[in-house]
Amino acid sequence: MSFIKEIKNEIISSPIENDCCAIAFIAGILYSSATIFEKENEFEVSFICDNKEVYNFVDNLVKKHYGTSLIINKDDSPLLNKQESYIVTFPNLISKRVLLDCFLISPIDFKIRKRDDFEEFLKEECCERNFVKATFLMLATSSIRLSERAYEKSTSGYHMEFTSHDYDFLNSLSKVLASKGILAKLVERKKQFVLYLKEAQLICDLLTFVQAYNSVLALQNEIVAREMRNAVNRQTNCLSANISKTVSANMKQLEAIDIIDSTIGIDSLSQELQDVVLLRLANTEESLSELAKLNPNLTKSGLNHRFRKLISIANELKD
Repeated sequence: MSFIKEIKNEIISSPIENDCCAIAFIAGILYSSATIFEKENEFEVSFICDNKEVYNFVDNLVKKHYGTSLIINKDDSPLLNKQESYIVTFPNLISKRVLLDCFLISPIDFKIRKRDDFEEFLKEECCERNFVKATFLMLATSSIRLSERAYEKSTSGYHMEFTSHDYDFLNSLSKVLASKGILAKLVERKKQFVLYLKEAQLICDLLTFVQAYNSVLALQNEIVAREMRNAVNRQTNCLSANISKTVSANMKQLEAIDIIDSTIGIDSLSQELQDVVLLRLANTEESLSELAKLNPNLTKSGLNHRFRKLISIANELKD
């Protein structure tokens, strides 16, 4: 199961008890996703859902608060992602009442209102939270994939977004999230508008706000695992670089010793240079630091100075 589906299933695992929160949740569904048609003061209200569990959750809310079930039909229109989806319709018997409760039509002339003003559902934090929960269920997608094992690298970044054709709605939603310290960016992409988050901590804050606490914990564990893998990789790369550097330096030193030995002979060198030649020949793979430990009279700096002198002599002999 994808991480985003796990989040959504967690959101709908908690029942909504308060009437005001139930209306706010239904409003979140309608404001974010509903198609509303009006003909002679009659309204057809529907939305598309690709998650049967979400449909069941909303249906139970509607039955509890309006006394009737939603109508669900399979959506046969071709989808690019080939994901099965359903058209969910509110019965005509309750559609006008639902729209009035959600402030989506005017109580005076029953005209359909714009969806960028949902202040009525922001007055109480519990209602505000449920409005955003419903919006999350309908619009949120994410590329985040959790690693199945701590040592396995995930190729996904931290990205979560709300996608809609309604710029004004997403703009208003971004202000709600910003009031909670969740700063999302709004852009246009392929004739749609996208409100997105790319920082892991902001995504954790959003999941905390919609009360997906298990998902927050899972994401935080993923963050820690990735940071640990990155730290190990940095250390491994650093160690590999140091080993490569040591091997290269040792080969240059041994090559210089071989040139000197085959031309003027090691005996022609000063005693201090002969000492480091013998030390190197006896320890061909050790770094300067390790060589310095083998001879307390020599420091790493002193060894480096003498080897540079040997290499200089060898270069002169080659010329």
